[in-house]
Amino acid sequence: MDRMTITHGVYVMDERITKEFKKIIERIPKGTIFDAHYIIEKFFKENMKNANLYLECHTSNNINVWNAQLSAAISSFNGELIEPLREKSYSLDILRRACKCNAWRRK
Repeated sequence: MDRMTITHGVYVMDERITKEFKKIIERIPKGTIFDAHYIIEKFFKENMKNANLYLECHTSNNINVWNAQLSAAISSFNGELIEPLREKSYSLDILRRACKCNAWRRK
């Protein structure tokens, strides 16, 4: 798999995913509040070949773990491009389920 590695059922971020996240974040206007769901959805729309990984993750019941890891990858830009917010957003995840989500402000 070219974008991430699966080790013992845990998805390990490849730095290429982090670079793609950075490109998405850099296009968000400064001062704008966004959440992890937005970044993840943009990532998959722009990188459709990775949708198979997401579906595989969902069917193996690791979707919450993987979403947490994707959110952690976004958090790696704290202080540089984004600042975390204490408040959570309430938005639709990639499977169209409404739930709370980490939110940031673009610096």
